[in-house]
Amino acid sequence: MNQILDKLGIYDLTAVLLSGTIMVTFSVLTGKTLFYAELLDYFEIDNTLFFLVISYFVGLVFQELGSMIQKLIICRNNRLLIRALDTSRTHSHQCLTTEEINSVYGIVKKELALESLPNVVVLYNYCKYYLIINGDMSKADRDQSIAGLSRSLSLYFFVLFVFVYLKAIDLQNTIYFWYAFVTLMLSILLGYRCTRFITMRYVNIIRAFYYKYMQTHKQEN
Repeated sequence: MNQILDKLGIYDLTAVLLSGTIMVTFSVLTGKTLFYAELLDYFEIDNTLFFLVISYFVGLVFQELGSMIQKLIICRNNRLLIRALDTSRTHSHQCLTTEEINSVYGIVKKELALESLPNVVVLYNYCKYYLIINGDMSKADRDQSIAGLSRSLSLYFFVLFVFVYLKAIDLQNTIYFWYAFVTLMLSILLGYRCTRFITMRYVNIIRAFYYKYMQTHKQEN
């Protein structure tokens, strides 16, 4: 079991396996508490291997669905990347300074021998490529894992909200309505957390590139 877990990367462990574990556990508890599902009595969480396999595949399904939604809605037209390059934002640790942005644009233009400034996608891709080549992606990978975990759980709690809300309407039960409200709030909160960490990943990659590049060339000179 330890050998299997060691072979999984941080993204698989966090965004897929951990999210799946949370979803399966929450689903079992919700099913037994609200829906009195007798079928769930046969689901043995104590069976570690079976539980991890089910959790991994549940997490994988929500991860892929969440990834599709992210591409179609959350990151449509590169809005979060553009937001990361917006110097008007007030949270200094989550945004780039004007000096950093202008310098990075100039560096990428020079390195790629472009006639004009690169667009945001080219700029970001070059920064990420540079960090990958130099083996400096640990912080960005952590941000990606947290964003992936939050995205999957946000989608899961929204799906759970729909089921519970429909049940609440059918039964006209106050407890079900409150439960639906809580799951909706969790979905919104985790969705916000997802977008925040996606933006932070953009910022951290571009910022890390800038200081890594400047440090490297300073040592060469």
